[in-house]
Amino acid sequence: MEQLIRNSTLSKRITGKIDFIKQSKFNGFPMKLFHQRGNGIETLKLKTGRLQDFKGLFVIYSHRNNPVIVGSSTTVLNEIQNLIRGHRKTDRIQLENIAHHFGYKTWFAGQSYVKNMKVCWVDVTRDIDLKALKYIFNKRKIELIAE
Repeated sequence: MEQLIRNSTLSKRITGKIDFIKQSKFNGFPMKLFHQRGNGIETLKLKTGRLQDFKGLFVIYSHRNNPVIVGSSTTVLNEIQNLIRGHRKTDRIQLENIAHHFGYKTWFAGQSYVKNMKVCWVDVTRDIDLKALKYIFNKRKIELIAE
């Protein structure tokens, strides 16, 4: 994957997206917005200024602005909402891992932590760009946890 990222064309395309996500982490949307009752996808589109749900990458940042969850989806807003609400088993496992990281056991505790975090995203239409960005942010997430 690293050799692929060094490809000049790919590198030029994703550099701007990386910078955009890094800059927008301070102005991300609160995760509470996605958990609130009555906020369906149409309401979320209005509150976030989106005309439609989109394919892309999302990064959920902790209160210290460290990336905690990096994900990608063909419907980003819907994916974020499913994650915070914990409807699917995979979402509950992710929330439980966050709870374990902070010393708790249940996915409800992880959900409480994630509600107080911020999320930002970027539109990515090409699958190769999406994979490269996800790889870069997951690698950076591991470096931040190790520090």
